[in-house]
Formats: sequence, structure tokens, C-alpha cells
Amino acid sequence: GSQTVSVLDVHSNALVGVINGNTLAQFSTPRALAQSIDGRYLFVGNSSAKSLSVIDLQSMILMKNIEVAGNGISHMSYHHGVEGGQLIIGYGNGSNTSDAVSLLNAEVAVSQSHVSLQELNSGGYTTGLAFDDDSGFLYLSQQSNNRLIVIDVMNNSIVNVVNNLQSPTVTTLS
Repeated sequence: GSQTVSVLDVHSNALVGVINGNTLAQFSTPRALAQSIDGRYLFVGNSSAKSLSVIDLQSMILMKNIEVAGNGISHMSYHHGVEGGQLIIGYGNGSNTSDAVSLLNAEVAVSQSHVSLQELNSGGYTTGLAFDDDSGFLYLSQQSNNRLIVIDVMNNSIVNVVNNLQSPTVTTLS
């Protein structure tokens, strides 16, 4: 898989830089991205490894990899409503296995060498996720189970399940 991440300026469509792996950390098929609220850090989910990469966008350097559970990161979102920010990580490699969704404090991910993740068991392969900062609800689409699950992240509880959907693969809020 790819070993680089390209950074673009979305206003000018210009390539700002290409970030390569180094002796401290490597990318392994980077797939999911989330940026910190202050724009300083980019979190990259590696789908071919059980790791999350942290990039300092000011210096354009890959700082480190954080080992995570699951089958490789497939989806990620950033929750601004928690002090320090919170990464919401969905795992899966397309094998329709039961994969958890993890929560990780973004500030801790940047500053600590070892981190622990809070896991939410969603009971199915997550094909898309979106977080609503206003309600604190996480929306997970599960193609293997033809459903959308709504999770109250603060209480770690499922508040609603929408069944009988036709293979949902993407979740977005508007």
C-alpha cells in the first residue's frame, strides 16, 4: 500500500507537501483522515496495520504511530465537543467481521507515547461513521447488517437502530 500522505490547500487546490514515513513511524495504506480543531495535527488511520499516525502539519512531519485494536482503521471522525478533542475510530477490512468503534482523546494521542482506547461494541462491520457535535451522537452505518446505529458517546449506549436499509456504506450529516 501507499507509504505517503499528500497535503493539499483546499482553497487554492495546490499541493502543500508530501509526507513520508521515517525511522520513527511509517504509513501502511493510509485510508481515514481527521484533522484537529486547531488545524495543527492530522490523524491518519492505516488500513493495512493496526495503527494511527499523527502528523504535525506545521512542520509537515510524521510524529508517531499509535497501536490500536481492530482490523485496520477504515473510518474516522473528530469530535470537537470534548476538551482536547476526541477521535472516533471505526475498524474493518471489509470482511464483515464484528468490529468495535474506539474513542481516543486527541490531545492524549499527540502528547503520550502509550494511549488507551475506550471501545464501543457496535456489533457489526462499520462501513461509515459521522459524529454530531450538537447532540453528542455517533451514527454508524453497517452494510453487513443493513442498519444504522445511533450511539450516545458520553453514556456509551445505543439510543436507536434503523433497520432494513439497503447496504448502507457512507454516513454523513447535514
